[in-house]
Amino acid sequence: MIPSLPQAAAALYGAWRLLRFDREGLQYFEAASAGAFWRSFFAAVLIAPGYAILVALHLAESDVAAGAVSTFTIHVLAYVISWTAFLLVVHSVAQGLGRADHWVGFVIALNWSKVLQMAIYLPIALLAASGALGLNGPGLATLLGLTAILIYQWFVTRSALDITGPQAAGLTGLDVVLGITITAFADAAVMG
Repeated sequence: MIPSLPQAAAALYGAWRLLRFDREGLQYFEAASAGAFWRSFFAAVLIAPGYAILVALHLAESDVAAGAVSTFTIHVLAYVISWTAFLLVVHSVAQGLGRADHWVGFVIALNWSKVLQMAIYLPIALLAASGALGLNGPGLATLLGLTAILIYQWFVTRSALDITGPQAAGLTGLDVVLGITITAFADAAVMG
C-alpha cells in the first residue's frame, strides 16, 4: 500500500521527532492498524536506491564471482529478508515481554525511522568512499555514523515497545547480528 503524501510526511516527521529523542514523535504515526502497518513498508521503497548505492560500494571492493542477474537477485532477497527477519523475531519477543499489543506500532515506527537512518548513513558512506577523509577518517566516520544509528534505533525500540533500556539494547544488538548474518550469506553467494 502506498501512503498518501500527508501520511508519509506525518510519519517522517514522527521519525524526526524520535531522532531528537522526543517520545512524542510516536503520536505522528498513524494508529496501529493493518493499513498503517502495510503502508510503513513503503519506507523500503524510499530507501531502496540508497541501499543499492551501498551495495554497489561494497561490491566494488569485492571479488564478485556471480553474474549481474544473480548478484541483483541475491541482494534483492537479502533486502527483503533484512526488512522482515528482525520484525518476526521481535514479534515473538514482544509476546514474551507482554508487549504484543505494541508490536504493530513498533513496526510502523521502526520502518519509517529507517528512512532517516539511511539519510544519516549514506552521505557518510559516500564521503568515506570518496577518499576525502584520509587514511583513518573513513573508519572513524563510519563508526560514528553507525553508533548514531544504533542509538536512534535503540530509542525507537524502547519507546515504541515501551520496554526498558537494556531490553531495547538487546533487541538492537540482535538486529545488528541478523544484519551481519544476512550480509555474510549474500556475500558468500555472490563471491562464490
